[in-house]
Amino acid sequence: MGKGGNRDLILDRTQLCEALQITDSTVGLWEKKGMPAVRKGRGRGMKSLYNLDEVRDWCAKTGYGHGTQALL
Repeated sequence: MGKGGNRDLILDRTQLCEALQITDSTVGLWEKKGMPAVRKGRGRGMKSLYNLDEVRDWCAKTGYGHGTQALL
């Protein structure tokens, strides 16, 4: 179980942005850098889904998400 006790908490893109206090464009950049997704959205009506703990772990391992909203 990851930090915060949110085991298997699955979020859509908007919810992920709110949970991590990041922008939608940051999610897009992180996806290109290999951020894990439970399901990749394909076209209209099929949203990408993310496991919050997996994304937090990825951020910790890569150094993304530490007080910044962009990949600098």
